[in-house]
Amino acid sequence: MTAFEVLGLGADATVDAIKARWRELAGIHHPDRGGDAEEFHKYRLAYHAALKIAEAPKVCMTCRGKKRVQRAYGFTSLMVSCPDCNGTGFRR
Repeated sequence: MTAFEVLGLGADATVDAIKARWRELAGIHHPDRGGDAEEFHKYRLAYHAALKIAEAPKVCMTCRGKKRVQRAYGFTSLMVSCPDCNGTGFRR
């Protein structure tokens, strides 16, 4: 079971959606509010794992993170050829 499944979210959930779901679950399962400590711990670990995945930069699928190199007249330069990531290799 993935962290997103534990939280009840899809694998493409945004950081804001993960945080909103965490606030909802923490309000229900926090031990200070009558919830089970083990259950709360499971949701807390899933929250941190999902947040780490969602915040990681995503590789651009158009250029797959590879930069084109142009060599001319003894000079080497990187060409910005991907319209989706502007040559950075990561999606915006």
